[in-house]
Amino acid sequence: GKHEERKDEHGFVSRTFTRKYSLPSAANVEKVTSSLSPEGFLTIEAPLIRPAIQSSEVTIPVTADNKG
Repeated sequence: GKHEERKDEHGFVSRTFTRKYSLPSAANVEKVTSSLSPEGFLTIEAPLIRPAIQSSEVTIPVTADNKG
């Protein structure tokens, strides 16, 4: 975060800060978003990567015995 630079009686005041958060291993890091509200609340959204859905269908070949 960064606060706007402002002037006071001694010169200019500027403030910045950094914060690191650990994300779940299933988080899609390419789609992480963050926003800061006017009240100062930081919201971070990290959607989870959905595993590929495995089909429960199995194809079984059928052979025909042409005997009798």
